[in-house]
Amino acid sequence: MLAKIAAYTLIYMTAFGFLLTVTDRILAKTTKHRIHENILIAVACLFGALGVTLGFFLAKRGLYNPEVRLGVPAIALGETVLLFWAVPGFFTALQLILGIGG
Repeated sequence: MLAKIAAYTLIYMTAFGFLLTVTDRILAKTTKHRIHENILIAVACLFGALGVTLGFFLAKRGLYNPEVRLGVPAIALGETVLLFWAVPGFFTALQLILGIGG
């Protein structure tokens, strides 16, 4: 049960982080409004780091800042290691949810 909750949380927060980062880039081009970088980093700390990292590199946002360029991928790696180590059956639950594996 915990493994499924953790897997769903990771999937949803990854998607949310990615969409938030891409939305920020679109807003910056059209309306000149931005989502503050601290909000994006907070989402990254709440298990959305993989999506925020993908969004940062895809949208080319914040790559000049070493906190973003190095810190957010480090958070993503730490979250992944933490989930695989601390939650028994996480990998299996993730495979079942995503429909991959045997």
